[in-house]
Amino acid sequence: MEIILIVVVGFVAGVVAEVVWPGGTGPWEVPSAIGLGIGGTLLAALMARWMGWYGPSDVSALFVYMGGAASVLLAWQLTVRRWTPSSGIPEN
Repeated sequence: MEIILIVVVGFVAGVVAEVVWPGGTGPWEVPSAIGLGIGGTLLAALMARWMGWYGPSDVSALFVYMGGAASVLLAWQLTVRRWTPSSGIPEN
């Protein structure tokens, strides 16, 4: 059940990230944002479980998932998406 919640939260986070920060027009923009959202959620879930922050049926896990997805998507937005192939150099 937890893996379904991880995928759903990551998917929603990726879609929301594309709505808030629309990227380029490439065909991989939305799938990559969704993949990063799911990956961030999964990473946060594994780290929080390893640190013992929550148990199997703890509601606080949802906040950990959202924070992990948001962190990875924000880091991606601030680093990778600033660089555009047409400019050749990162924006300031």
